Amino acid sequence: MQTSNKIAIGIGFGIGLLGLFFIPKSAQASSKTEMNHVFTNIYGGNEFLSSEVRGLRNNNPANIRISKSNWKGKIPIEKNTDGSFEQFINYPYGIRALIKLIYTYYNRYNLQTVEAIITRFAPNNENNTALYILKVSKNLNVKRNQVFSLNASSLKALVLAIDQIENGKATITEAHYRDALKLL
Repeated sequence: MQTSNKIAIGIGFGIGLLGLFFIPKSAQASSKTEMNHVFTNIYGGNEFLSSEVRGLRNNNPANIRISKSNWKGKIPIEKNTDGSFEQFINYPYGIRALIKLIYTYYNRYNLQTVEAIITRFAPNNENNTALYILKVSKNLNVKRNQVFSLNASSLKALVLAIDQIENGKATITEAHYRDALKLL
């Protein structure tokens, strides 16, 4: 076999392997409200754990701590391999949990400023909360202690800002966000 043929076969094989990690895996939905696909590739999950940051490995872009909350799509505590942070079956379920948490803070606990939400979400004993508040306020284009309306636009901006800070980069795609909204 000629060297150029060996190189071509090697490249083809490599591209084929990449396809295993970047093609969404089909899965049976257990109800009409659940998605009909699972993101198990670079975004983690219980089949292909990523070597990336914790939020990606756990399908938990907000790094929500383990709790007794019965999050939809949550990996049961007894099967959780992280030990400190929730793990979800796919990325949209982790995003959904963050959205639900924001709604709870805003509506149940009346935390309606960036400062109030982030102080509860990212306490000083674990984070540089002041810097976190500054970055999120800038992303929402509001003052830190300004009451804002929680609408589609501000919710998305808040979710994306938290994702960026928690993971050191933007990890939530438009498709992930849309899928998370469908899970609500």
